[in-house]
Formats: sequence, C-alpha cells, structure tokens
Amino acid sequence: MWNHVYHALEQQIDPDEFHTWLSQVTLTSLKKERLILSAPNKFVARWIAEHYIQIIQDAFKKIFNFSPEVQIEQRSCPPPENSSSTASFASPQNRSNHIPAQQHLQTFETFLEAEENRFARVLSTQVTEQTGKDYNPLYIFSALSTGKSHLLHAIDHRLRLKSPGFHSECLTADAFTHSMVLASRNHRLHEWRIKLEALDALLLDDIHAFEGRKTSQKEFLRIFDQFQQTNRQIVLTGKQPPNHLTTIMPELRSRLQWGIFAEILLPSQTLKMKILKASPHLSLFDIPEDVLFFLAGDAQDLKTLVERSIALASHLSLQEGPVDLATIRNVINRKHNKSTTLAHIQEVTSRHFNIPVSDLISGSKSRRTAYPRQIAMFLARKWTRLSFKDIGRAFGNKDHSTVVYAVQRIEKMKLSGTAVLDDIRKIEVILF
Repeated sequence: MWNHVYHALEQQIDPDEFHTWLSQVTLTSLKKERLILSAPNKFVARWIAEHYIQIIQDAFKKIFNFSPEVQIEQRSCPPPENSSSTASFASPQNRSNHIPAQQHLQTFETFLEAEENRFARVLSTQVTEQTGKDYNPLYIFSALSTGKSHLLHAIDHRLRLKSPGFHSECLTADAFTHSMVLASRNHRLHEWRIKLEALDALLLDDIHAFEGRKTSQKEFLRIFDQFQQTNRQIVLTGKQPPNHLTTIMPELRSRLQWGIFAEILLPSQTLKMKILKASPHLSLFDIPEDVLFFLAGDAQDLKTLVERSIALASHLSLQEGPVDLATIRNVINRKHNKSTTLAHIQEVTSRHFNIPVSDLISGSKSRRTAYPRQIAMFLARKWTRLSFKDIGRAFGNKDHSTVVYAVQRIEKMKLSGTAVLDDIRKIEVILF
C-alpha cells in the first residue's frame, strides 16, 4: 500500500525536492488507519511532519479512498535492504547510510591509523567524547584525498551511536549550498534555517568549496555563530588551512581559526599497502605482493588509490588471465588514456537502460528516465572537461544545480552498494 503511495508522490513532487526529503522514508507500520513512517534523522523527520503530512494523506485518499493519521519517527538504524520505500530504484541508491555487510561504512574502526593521520584521528575521537568543548571548531585539512571525509563520517557515526537522541548532520559544502538554494526556490528558507539551527552538531566537508559563494558563506557564518554561542560542535574539512582560503570573507575566515587544526599528510607506501590489503574490491582476488606494491607506489593520494583498485578489480572480474605487473600497467595506462564525448555517453547510457536518447534529455521526471539521466550526467562530469552548466545545457537546458545534484547523488549511491557500481562499470566498459 505504501509502495503505491510512494510512487505517486514521486510523480507528483519535484524530483530534487522528493529525493532531498522523501527518498529515504520507510514504512514502519500501517494499522487501523494509522500510518507510521521512519525518516533517516530528526532533521528530515521534522521537515516531513511540517510540510508533507497533508500531501501523503491526500495521496492515500486518492488511491485507496481513506486518509490515515500519519506519524513520522526518526529511525535509529539504517533501513532494511528490501525496504518498500526504496522501490523507486532497485539499487540501494536511496539508502546513503546503508552499507551492505558494513564493508564501506566510514567509521573509526575502518579507518587505518598511521603516523600521517594519527593527530587528526585522535582529535576526532576526542571530539566525540567532549562534544562542543575544547576542540571547537575542529578543522582537518590536506591538499589531496587522504581520509578527511572518512574521519568526518566516523565522528558522525560515533556521535549517533553514543546518543540515539543526538542529532548531527554531515554534509558537503556543495550539499549545503544546494539545499539552501532549493529551500529558497520553494520559499522555505526560514524553515531550512530553523532546522539547521536545531542540530546538536554540524560536520561540513570541503569548506573550500564556499570560495566565491558569498550567500553560502553568510548563511554558514550565521549558523557558526549560533553554534559557538551554545557550545555545539562544529567539525570542518578543507584542502588548506583557514588562513589560505583567501576568497572566503574575512569574518568567516577569522572564525575558522578559533579552534584547533589537524593536517593529514600524504600517505606513505606502508599505509597505502595496508589499505590495498584491506580493500573489499580486491579481497576476492589473489594478487601478488609486487602488484600491490606497484599500485600503491603509483598513486599519490587515497582517492586515486581506491579508483585504481576498483579499476583493477573490474578488469579482473571481466577478464581471465594472470594478475601481474603487465596487467596492472595496462589497467592504469588505459585509465590515463580514456576520453569520450558527452554525446557518446548519452548514446551508450540510453542503450544500457533501453531508453531513447530523447527521453534521456527530456524534461520527464519519471523513475524510468531520472536515474539513467543522473548516471549519464555523472559520467559526463567524470570523463569530459565540460562544466556543470555545459552538461546541463546538453540535457535539455537543465539548470547547473540539477547536474550538481545528480553527481552528488550518484557519488552517494556508489557507497551504498554494488548495483549502481555495476551500471557504471558496464557503461564504462562499452565507452572505453
């Protein structure tokens, strides 16, 4: 019953709005005309309770000719893998916090500690023990991908485990801006501010992305001041220390320097080897030590290391043959030389999902076209040098924020399971 209503709401509500607020809602129970739904956190639960109860009741009335009492609860654990609310996409893309077998969950337990990151890890754990006290704000920085986001999510995870009623929010600077713009468009900016101000802790990733975004900086400065005045924890990550963020407004830059800084250095060969040996992507294969050593030495940062381990795993899953240095060199060189066009990406993606290109670039908001379109936008951003604006223009003059949302959503979905990774891998195999 909820499944039918869920699909009706998906068709009725703007896709960005739907996926922001309703895509992770799951059915808890429906008894005697009382519907209990669960939301991933208190922030979302409150927003749905205030803005979508009547819409949900109207949908029930239209489809089943009765209007149940609706109650929204915060769930204390991720939704089950086969939850009915995820039916809009067969893959686990709408369950960004659900990690099959817990393999990809970014916790302190899965964070490999080494000399390069020990100070940042120690401060991060202390923040969860003394929230809002000595280390506030905590600012973690590194020039390249070295595990900043992992620590941020680990803090969020630990805080939620320790205090089920504690409400922290972990988001990127891009997501902060996108949600602010979306709220403004829907004339809900005041409500958006209230919800953020109600948080117990705010964890913001990639604050350097605020550079050049004055409105986002002003909004965050206002929230920052409120959190400081009430001793609520803020944790930030960036590519540089605050004093190097020259295009951030001086007032905000000054506040970012109030707390304590922790730099994560580039990973050593030893750490990279440990990461490769713990990789869930490579665990299914018997890979010689010299291959792992070469792979670790060729990647300067962890993002590149993970990408190449995934590329190697994909190659090994599709091809039979020895796993040796020649194999890994071939995979890396092929990845370096990859290039394609946006038109080719659209063509291959539409063929993979068995829909015409015209549907892919249309204004249709149906489930049949929305997910393939987001996949194509993600691949266009990954494999071409086009801007968000240029990609949006090629998809029926979509706004650049739609492309930003699509890329962020697919990135989240990649962490939550294998279905979306399988779609991307199959399309990339044809592309290259």
